[in-house]
Amino acid sequence: MLKLLFRKSASVVRMGGGRRWLMAEATLWLALAGLALRVLQFRTIARHLGQSLTPAEAAARMAEAPAAGDPLTLVRDIGWAVRCAADHLPFPALCLQQAIAGKCMLRRRRIRGALHLGVATRKGPEGAMTAHAWLDAAGVEMTGCPVTSEYTEVACFV
Repeated sequence: MLKLLFRKSASVVRMGGGRRWLMAEATLWLALAGLALRVLQFRTIARHLGQSLTPAEAAARMAEAPAAGDPLTLVRDIGWAVRCAADHLPFPALCLQQAIAGKCMLRRRRIRGALHLGVATRKGPEGAMTAHAWLDAAGVEMTGCPVTSEYTEVACFV
């Protein structure tokens, strides 16, 4: 375990300064999102994720959202940083935690993103409901993508 963590950390040290800062920020947001998900009720967290809309309303809102400058590269880099940081953490950072972290990083830069929540049409092992979260912004799939057709979107925060 320690050897794997050291090897992964070495690759972070070799990357450029801008990406390293994004990774550091993503690591912080992932840790905060994980803590929030453990100690707070989801409805408390949801109040800070943006306006809750139906999937159709969210799609319309995202289509009309003006793009400030050219955020595509930044949005892609944030998505990369969140996914990469999640892979390097010594604890699991699952889809909801990644989507929340990415949403916070976007908000900090005043870029509108949509955090989607979905449930599987089929129940998982032992009859448990399976859920999934994903994030997109400026037409870029950031975290939790691609989403398979087994998930039906039930909520979206813009």
